[in-house]
Amino acid sequence: MTKRGWLLLLLFGWAAAPAALAQAPSPYAIDIPRWFATTFLDFREDVADAARDGKRLLVYFGQDGCPYCTKLMTVNFSQRAIVEKTQRHFVAVALNIWGDREVRWIDGRERSEKALARELGVQFTPTILILDEAGATIARLDGYYPPHQFDAALDYAAGKLERSQPLGDYLRAHVREPASPTLHDEPFFIEAPYDLRRPRGGRPLAVVFETVDCAACDELHEEAFRRDAVMKEVRRFDVARFALGTAMTLTTPDGRRTTAGQWARDLGVAYTPSVVFFDATGAEVFRIGGYLRPFHFASAFAYVADGGYRREPSFQRWLQARADAMRARGERVELWNCAHANPGSPDEIDMRCHRRGPRGHRFQFGSRPNDRRRMGIGEGAAAARTEAADTRPQDNGTPDARLQPADLQRGTQAPLRRVDTQGHKAFGGSA
Repeated sequence: MTKRGWLLLLLFGWAAAPAALAQAPSPYAIDIPRWFATTFLDFREDVADAARDGKRLLVYFGQDGCPYCTKLMTVNFSQRAIVEKTQRHFVAVALNIWGDREVRWIDGRERSEKALARELGVQFTPTILILDEAGATIARLDGYYPPHQFDAALDYAAGKLERSQPLGDYLRAHVREPASPTLHDEPFFIEAPYDLRRPRGGRPLAVVFETVDCAACDELHEEAFRRDAVMKEVRRFDVARFALGTAMTLTTPDGRRTTAGQWARDLGVAYTPSVVFFDATGAEVFRIGGYLRPFHFASAFAYVADGGYRREPSFQRWLQARADAMRARGERVELWNCAHANPGSPDEIDMRCHRRGPRGHRFQFGSRPNDRRRMGIGEGAAAARTEAADTRPQDNGTPDARLQPADLQRGTQAPLRRVDTQGHKAFGGSA
């Protein structure tokens, strides 16, 4: 072969290698639609390429064995209007939260898919981030959003409405679900005056943030707080409840006098229901930003009360271990608690459990956890957060508390806070 031939062969091989890498398969939660883009996973380039076409980047995080990833693909992305809207306004890229492919995020650093998912606090699957033309996250959807909510979120991002209002406000105005016009009271809620400072040797504190006209808040009271297994864990806490935006005065665990509305803003709580957990010293250690199914909800309380966040900073892995231990003892692990569950296989997810609530409305799911530190804020947990997360997670736990570099927070409202989405329930998953 001539020198020129060898040179052409080398050049061809060099050019083909990245293409092969770009096409390398990743073990997605399920088969993704063919119209998802296959890229080199350099998200700075992906953002720029999408912007040149007048589109925005939609980044999907999934995992193996995730029934709600399946539901996203088979329900949402089987509807022509949603598919056409997504293709018209977005470039969709899929990542596996346990994948090993190398990605280059907006900050320019390379890391694996699973490392990026961990840094971004992705523990709900599916999770979708929508990035604007500068690479800032302008919408984040944690958990499964049913079609009517998902379609509205696409409208918000496609219309660049983040410039005028938060996603949560938009969804509250454009997605209506029948819900109670009043707040629900519980006998175990702390009564005024609200001094949330922790006495020496006192119990941990759980602070519930709710609003009226919140279907997920209704189910929190009508289902979770009516269950013995949930209340067994809840009774280990002092529990306070506040409505977002109210001027009710309180003393925070760190001794500040403020209003419930201002404190919620300081904490970054924008969607309901949210539960923020404080340990016996008054330090925030964990939070959930949406109503989980009863097993997951009870487990969140146990995770804090038992000090699990100190030993295992990943709630998902802790939850998986808890479920496995319960099964080993012959205990029933009810992920759905619904009449359609297969009695011969109580742990199996049955998609028919998308049931109707007591007022006839369907309980739809799709949650946005809050964007400050999520869990394990203490020094021990923060140090442990540097460890790789290689085990299979519960596919709808609560996002990791790993602090993110400032360059991962581009376009956000404040440090350690991303743009919030809405706070309906999140599907509990495959513990």
